[in-house]
Amino acid sequence: MLSIGFRNRRSSAGRPDKSQLSPLFRQAPIAYLRRWPRRTFATRGQQTRNAPQPSRKPVNPPQPPRTSNFLQRISLPNTWRGRRAARQAKDYWIESNKEFNGEEPPQDCPGWTKPLPLFIDLKPATPNTLIGLDSIVFHPDNEFGQKLLRIANPIPWSKRSRWIRWPAYGVAGLYSSLVLTWIYCRETVPITGRSQFRCVPTANPPLKEESHEWTADADLREYLLPDGDNRVIQAQRLLHKVLATSGLGKYRWNLCVVNVPDTYNAMVQSNGFVVMYSGIFEVAQTDDEVAAVLSHEVAHVLAKHSSADLSGIMLGGLATTPAIPFILGAYIIGELILVAAPPLIVGSLVLLYCSRGREAEADKMGMLLMTEAGYSPHAAVSFWEKMTQLEQRMSEEQKVRLAKLEPKERRKVRVKPPEAEFNSTHPHSASRIKSAARDLPNILYITGKEPLPANLSSRQLQKLKQEKERWVEFLHSRPS
Repeated sequence: MLSIGFRNRRSSAGRPDKSQLSPLFRQAPIAYLRRWPRRTFATRGQQTRNAPQPSRKPVNPPQPPRTSNFLQRISLPNTWRGRRAARQAKDYWIESNKEFNGEEPPQDCPGWTKPLPLFIDLKPATPNTLIGLDSIVFHPDNEFGQKLLRIANPIPWSKRSRWIRWPAYGVAGLYSSLVLTWIYCRETVPITGRSQFRCVPTANPPLKEESHEWTADADLREYLLPDGDNRVIQAQRLLHKVLATSGLGKYRWNLCVVNVPDTYNAMVQSNGFVVMYSGIFEVAQTDDEVAAVLSHEVAHVLAKHSSADLSGIMLGGLATTPAIPFILGAYIIGELILVAAPPLIVGSLVLLYCSRGREAEADKMGMLLMTEAGYSPHAAVSFWEKMTQLEQRMSEEQKVRLAKLEPKERRKVRVKPPEAEFNSTHPHSASRIKSAARDLPNILYITGKEPLPANLSSRQLQKLKQEKERWVEFLHSRPS
């Protein structure tokens, strides 16, 4: 790189002396040199006269002025942190004065064993202030005073370390994207009108026109009841009517009844697979009660609860991603339970609460579907009453069975205690009975079976009319 310029010498006419220029500019006319600013032609080996000096920003925040040769004065901000520090400073001042006794420390505090002084200038308290605090004077070596100094003069965010700013920007971006995803991926449940988050697509079963043959696995085929069994015929007939009411009859559904008398359960998957266990027919002995079970399961498919559950789990997993470094650090130091247990417990309780809410929603939607299909919704109440009786009988049989065992064998048997409702994915049968009995008059009114219930408040009446409007809209919009 060439160094070009001239010395600070000018001719009598006020023009630069061409003899002092570098060889590159000796042949240039004086008129051309006049076009350049004066600071452009720097003297060789010297600094430009008008060159701007680089600004050196202070690394640390400015310190407050000293009131004396060894004391500092600060004023706390009127924030919640400043008010809390003010109360702590007043308590510290009262405690330190008990041992200080008004003595003044020496200039350099050599061998000073008593607490270093911290003085407070009080002002009359006003109704808007919790403590009358004007300013604080403290010794520079006072640790509590240094803490108050950091509160009074916090480090600006732009001057903090990049190891603090960049992870904070990443966490803020992650949670911002999660909030936007949660807002964008919300949808409305068809009948109840509830808004739910669902970002995972649902796999629909194949249509009836498509060629699709379902064959059970070899292990499951041994326990399946034949197609000519009365329970299979009954379940297929009721399922066909409920699916036609819900608008899902255009898909191909595969029903199988598993011969396991000790299991009282049924499930319907979104891919068209319906499973019922033979034990459920011991409780549901009528068509209405079996229709109540099938309607509840079909309501899960209609509201897409399975994909909503998976979406909630994915969202919760992404939300806890920033806590992974803290969990790994706790695992290294051996305190994993103290760090990881609280978020896991809270997350599991939230997921269980949402699961119970979806079960209650499926109960109400199932009662509407079975009533529209021509079955009595009173069967839902009687079914759960029978389930409650069955649970009590099984509990008593277990107690009698344990009483017959010897003490040594009884200790080996692990008895499962009754599960609390807040720790369960499904509401208890007693809660379902209360909910079904409470919703029964509204179900009959919405479906047009009975007139409007009496003794309703204006708010309940408005809510019931909105539910009926949504039900009528669902009937008109469902596929035939």
